[in-house]
Amino acid sequence: MTKKDAVIVYGAGISGRGAAQVLADKKQQVYLYNDMDCTLEPQLLQLLQSVGGGLAIGQAAFESLLDIAGVLVLSPGIACDNANVLLAEQRGLEVISEVELGYRLYGGHIAAITGTNGKTTTTTIVGEMLKRLPVPSAVGGNIGLALSKEVESLPQDGWLAAELSSFQLEKVSSFCPDIAVVLNLTPDHLERHHTMEAYGEAKKNIFRQQGEAQVTVLNYDDPIVRTWGEETKGRLCYFSRKEKLQQGIYMQDGNFIISWDGKQETVCNISELHLFGGHNEENVLAAIACGFFAGVSISDMADVLRNFRSIEHRIEYVATI
Repeated sequence: MTKKDAVIVYGAGISGRGAAQVLADKKQQVYLYNDMDCTLEPQLLQLLQSVGGGLAIGQAAFESLLDIAGVLVLSPGIACDNANVLLAEQRGLEVISEVELGYRLYGGHIAAITGTNGKTTTTTIVGEMLKRLPVPSAVGGNIGLALSKEVESLPQDGWLAAELSSFQLEKVSSFCPDIAVVLNLTPDHLERHHTMEAYGEAKKNIFRQQGEAQVTVLNYDDPIVRTWGEETKGRLCYFSRKEKLQQGIYMQDGNFIISWDGKQETVCNISELHLFGGHNEENVLAAIACGFFAGVSISDMADVLRNFRSIEHRIEYVATI
């Protein structure tokens, strides 16, 4: 992005407002565009105006911005086949997701988690594990604040645990997390992606740019996700609660085991945890993979898991009657 080109941020929700604020803080001329009328916090509006931008509403305003903008940043709720998005591409604008923007503005480490189910629980556990590292860390993406907002204050040696939906991954191009996790894939969001193939292709964007310096973590027990191991160029690590893996993270006799480079280490036993269900066992296995490759010690990972309580409204204990 160059200062001579304005940036349009499409969608005035949490992600859009966060992205617009971060860009304006960096003295980038930025317009926050929304299809429907909305109001901004006076402080944010003043910030946008101070860099020559502002709030734009309605079709006529959007089309006029295309004459001065070089980049269109999409909030997760804006589909790639939206008429305005297609118009912007026809006019030569680069169209990227808010996650892609956050990645370009951040030079630090990322553990990115996607999947149809389990993203929030896994990302939250990973966030707790990353807190044990001697560097700053944060959690963002589809959980908490916009990814671009969360990384604004993180240094280059910091770590971000990022929960990413297929919507957020649709328009990434250079996004390359240190650790990319795919938990599972089941039919969902087909009103937007239209086919399971397109849905899966969006998910695969989480590891497409990875190389030998990065790690791709995939669910061995998911028959579709398992085959994606043939497509990644990153170091491949499977996790499984059903199979003993020669190389990977797996369960045996209730133990969560790391088997890597000829060494085996047990993190803890399922009986020590406060999480229930096979899906949560998969979430824990994926979280252990993230912690392991991020450099969190076995003892710290075990301590986090033993003290972790289920996220609100996700198979949480209510009462004994």
